[in-house]
Amino acid sequence: MYRLLIVDDEPDVLLALHAFLVEQEDLDIDVLTASSAAEALKILDLERLDILLSDICMPGMNGIELLRRVRDNWPDCRTIFLSGYTEFAYIYEAEKLEAVSYLLKTESRSRIIETVRKAIEQIDEANRIARLEQLAVQKGVERPYLMREVMESLTGGDWSAHLSQTIRHLHPGFDTGRPVLMAVGRVNSSERPDFHQKARFLALLEDLAIRHLCRHFQVMLGETERWHLMFLLQPGDPAADQTRLAHLARGSFETIQTLLMDNHGIYLSIVIHAQEQDLTSIQPTYEHLVGILRTELRYGAGIRMLGLTEQPDGLLSDENQAIAMVRTIVEQHYDRPLSLTWLAGQVYLNPSYLSRLFKRLTRMTLIHYINQVRISRAKELLLTTNMKVSDIAAGTGFESPSYFNQAFKKQVGLAPIDFRQNKKED
Repeated sequence: MYRLLIVDDEPDVLLALHAFLVEQEDLDIDVLTASSAAEALKILDLERLDILLSDICMPGMNGIELLRRVRDNWPDCRTIFLSGYTEFAYIYEAEKLEAVSYLLKTESRSRIIETVRKAIEQIDEANRIARLEQLAVQKGVERPYLMREVMESLTGGDWSAHLSQTIRHLHPGFDTGRPVLMAVGRVNSSERPDFHQKARFLALLEDLAIRHLCRHFQVMLGETERWHLMFLLQPGDPAADQTRLAHLARGSFETIQTLLMDNHGIYLSIVIHAQEQDLTSIQPTYEHLVGILRTELRYGAGIRMLGLTEQPDGLLSDENQAIAMVRTIVEQHYDRPLSLTWLAGQVYLNPSYLSRLFKRLTRMTLIHYINQVRISRAKELLLTTNMKVSDIAAGTGFESPSYFNQAFKKQVGLAPIDFRQNKKED
């Protein structure tokens, strides 16, 4: 599951692109929108971005300036610029940038889909981890087990000058006198790998963490007990905004979870604490996070962040309960925007994992189910009220009347106005 952000200051264009892309279930994307570069900047500090689909010429900040800001957070983000015929200067500048495509605003829908699909293929290719596997083999088996000794000492409250020296030897960039953000993970697998297989996995995980977290953090990780892992993240900039860093960490962990699922069938649950911890006294926080792993994230690829805002009630004993809760949330909140990212946050699951789990257990996509609930309610309103079709569309959560008409006709076989008329005649 990839996250795509559409940025355009023209409301009609923004709504049309969103409605069109949401319909493309085969693309497996979660679509977010922003009506300005300023609004987009707020989103990129909170959410991981994989693809930016942006107008290139906007007031305040143009698309190229926005792209540079996006890449400060998410350097692997692919970009598709929308431009007009007269914007040659911007196009010339965009051509100098890597991982950028551009489309004219007059391009057909099929051309837009083709370009988005190509961006996804490029991301997939960049995420091939055969190279990382080779790196893991080259590293040998000793380092992960040295790191387990370090982590057991830290979580056992056994701080010493010798431990500090060992950390500096294994991680020269790590300052033991500065605070860290902490995350604890568990591999949810029934397999029993041998000594060398586990060593390769831990080295591979370290390489993934370095690749996706090291733009903002010094990273130290290791196993603390059987299949439990601790990640210690030290901000590269001590003065950086702590809330922003916590969200960047969460987005990076989502990427790591998805890569492990896609390439190895490994499910990793993660709990992140957004408040800084003193490296010499992390034992209480570690035990708290492990307790959450054991009681609330007991399967699949769960993800939860503590220490920022009040969390929803997400104590889920199994996959069926998680999907039942998602269905209930959709039925209760069908009239509001329901992004995959938001729904996943309500049940503490990685968005990609929730998307696959929902389809496996219900035999339909989450987007299809949301539209099914909304259209069911719309049919009631068409038959029992004199509300305008446009008002019914807005009241049932559709972004625009045109998307409502299209989705309704696809599911019911008639346009909303024809459905109402036919029922009256009957």
